[in-house]
Amino acid sequence: MPKIDFNRLWFFNAGNPILVFGNEWGYRLNVNNEVIRPLYDRYKTEVLKTRLEFPISDSERLDFEDRIIPYLIRNGFLKYEI
Repeated sequence: MPKIDFNRLWFFNAGNPILVFGNEWGYRLNVNNEVIRPLYDRYKTEVLKTRLEFPISDSERLDFEDRIIPYLIRNGFLKYEI
């Protein structure tokens, strides 16, 4: 995935933000957001074949974000300004 400048992303969600900034582990998405949570749960069950109760590794979390950010941009949840 090409590197995305997160300073140029605009997110459309008034309540619980989609993006997190300054996360010490490098996470970019808020998995508690109502748009992200179903996608995150689906990734855990269908891609990783794990139960929802079990945590995922940092590399799996970053893989999830790398897969989902382009989807969010394509579907209008995030807007990328050039």
